[in-house]
Amino acid sequence: MDVRCPLMHKLLLPHSKEELLALLQSKEVPISTWSIDGLSDLWKEIECGETLLYQTPEGRILRVINVVKINVNCMGQVLVEDKQFYPQRQRTHRRPHAWVSEKVKSIDYFTEKCSPAIASLQACKRAMFEELNLVILSKSRFVYQEIDISFDESYRYKGLLVEKILRSYEIKLYEHERHDQYKECQFDEIGNVVKETTFCWLRNRKLIKQFLDERTTHKTIRKLPSKIFAH
Repeated sequence: MDVRCPLMHKLLLPHSKEELLALLQSKEVPISTWSIDGLSDLWKEIECGETLLYQTPEGRILRVINVVKINVNCMGQVLVEDKQFYPQRQRTHRRPHAWVSEKVKSIDYFTEKCSPAIASLQACKRAMFEELNLVILSKSRFVYQEIDISFDESYRYKGLLVEKILRSYEIKLYEHERHDQYKECQFDEIGNVVKETTFCWLRNRKLIKQFLDERTTHKTIRKLPSKIFAH
């Protein structure tokens, strides 16, 4: 994965949920403060390659994640996440107009032996297919915007450090690709829907400007010119 960790950081590779638990306990991570599914969720992230764990020289555990965010627009409108619905809990969660996003997986790097930029574009294509059911054949349609790297204490997994590498892209949909609404469904092991995510278009110009302003006023640790990310 594309990480900013110095070489002295040690890569941690637990091979099972039990090994992960033993590792966390050996570092006195307060797992009891996590949610009831916290350990299982972290193991799933590691198992599917969405998260890498490192040990810092100070002995802390660092969780590193790579994420792409995509500004999807068409005919002057911006596609944003409207709500998430959890059928089993009958609960609806509204998010503040989030972009289409996807975690970059380690397989995007190691199997293709590609650069972080190309791996991020792989994740962009996967996000468009999984969340919007759109097949984007050409990676060149994704226009690189900027990179933002944050480093902090983990809120979700207390006791861990987290480094988040966020790359932003933009894509303009053709008119025939545009639908009034998009819905992504996530299923459990036996095929039951566990989450439905609905996307809708921002049509009001004032709302669009406010939305884009909110997405560009965050502190960017490092900005790189798009020519670095040649396809």
